[in-house]
Amino acid sequence: MDLKRDLIRAQTTTAVTYWTDSNEPLYLKLAVLDNLSDDTWLLAASDTDAGSWSLDTLFGGAPAASPALPGDNPRPTPLEAAVADGGRSGVGTAHRIEATISVDGLTSRFAPVPIGAVSTRTDDAEPEGDWSWNDAGTVSGTDSSTYRGQLYTVTAGYVEPIGSVDALDEALDIDARTLTQHVDDGGDADRTARERCLALPGDLPAAVQAVVDRAHEAGVGETCETLADERAALAFLLAYFEDDRFVYDLEAPDGDGRDNMQVVGDFLESGRGYCLHFASAAAVLGRSLGVPSRLVLGYRAGDGQAQDGSYLATNRDLHVWTEVYLFDVDWLPIDVTPGRASGTGQTNNSDDEPDEATDGPRQTADDERQAEREQTDDEDEGGASDPAGQPSAASDTPSAGWLAAAARFATERVLPVVAPIGAVALLVASPFAIRRARHAARMRAITRAETHPRRAAEAAWTEVRIRARRLGATWGPSATEEDIARAAAACAPTCAAEIECVMRAVCLARYGGDGTRPCTADELTAALDPARWPRRA
Repeated sequence: MDLKRDLIRAQTTTAVTYWTDSNEPLYLKLAVLDNLSDDTWLLAASDTDAGSWSLDTLFGGAPAASPALPGDNPRPTPLEAAVADGGRSGVGTAHRIEATISVDGLTSRFAPVPIGAVSTRTDDAEPEGDWSWNDAGTVSGTDSSTYRGQLYTVTAGYVEPIGSVDALDEALDIDARTLTQHVDDGGDADRTARERCLALPGDLPAAVQAVVDRAHEAGVGETCETLADERAALAFLLAYFEDDRFVYDLEAPDGDGRDNMQVVGDFLESGRGYCLHFASAAAVLGRSLGVPSRLVLGYRAGDGQAQDGSYLATNRDLHVWTEVYLFDVDWLPIDVTPGRASGTGQTNNSDDEPDEATDGPRQTADDERQAEREQTDDEDEGGASDPAGQPSAASDTPSAGWLAAAARFATERVLPVVAPIGAVALLVASPFAIRRARHAARMRAITRAETHPRRAAEAAWTEVRIRARRLGATWGPSATEEDIARAAAACAPTCAAEIECVMRAVCLARYGGDGTRPCTADELTAALDPARWPRRA
């Protein structure tokens, strides 16, 4: 697999936008690779009907018609079934979630679903297609593919990928009585799949064998016959990858004509690589210690959350992690890439999964409060987009490219004279540009009210609150939307009708309908026309 070209591509493309009641970013599965044949990772057997394995095949092609996804998963894992039946109680860290996924720029025969997906549904009546559930918990189609504007909701027994020994023990804190009723042997197909996930081609590279020898010296057995044996092997591996010598590095070699086992061996020696290196090494070492292991390809969105509660997954959020099979538990996700999984004690700031995307900077509640305090008249009106929602060039955030070029120029040519002045200018200009870009992103969201009414309503409501704060309106932390609207109208009485229009739109988006139709993009844009709003005295 060559993920690097997508992870470092200059242009950022939003693949999907999603909302989830977990209020945390999710791992979204696309495909599982469990066959390490002739030193090459191949798709799981149940996924092969979706096409030959390459990124061009998986992500390319023209979108087909718009068939509905396949409904309930007929064969969830025991853990997923237990969560679906009984909620969070008694199944460790697993919990029931729902996620609504909107496809933006992804054309694929694999539909992204959260880890532990047990069902899919669409609100609109769509024709049945050839989407189907695969044994590995993924959804794929033969002729069907994802398409821009596709919207569906997924229910899942979600488990955050494990990245530390403590997180492993928390995940294994399972009420046996709750889970055992769902556990069965799985039949010959499952046994064959587990055996395939123990297979290794040829002799192990010296670096791999050295780690295996260390594990045996630390008390890990030669084979895994019980859950306790598997826990010991995984605890060793998780602790091993927590070593500070392992560094996230997109420049680490991942091909050059060498086989995958040699790439893994070189990675273990250097300690430098990106998600593909970490996941492959964890899977190879897991198999070497007797734990069935396989790779998962999907997305891991950054932590930045928009005001409407959504998360973005872009081409730079493509990610690979590991799944391991545990006795009486079934498959659990493991992620040893630095900064990616729960319990690692590290932040999510690796280069392949940024928190921002081309649709505009992401905003947290703290960001928005800061914006409300700092937004000025000029930022409100000078940074507004045209009716078509196209921001001016001045609204773009500073890019890493021009900052780097400016730094080189300043260092090589004029640093002794103008560096202090340049530094002050950057400190002043960057927050201004960021605030204007956020404003432009909200206005673009408003233009999409017909397809994303909730996102548009939230963006418009944020604009109203910012303008009201600028005019001196205040409200308490427990204020309702009606309270905020009254406070805003008191400071901008000529905009009372516009404020009420936006308030009703956001209430409809948040709490459901009372027969009121959603506001259109034109109505929201008109309500925020700067000419209708007073300027601060």
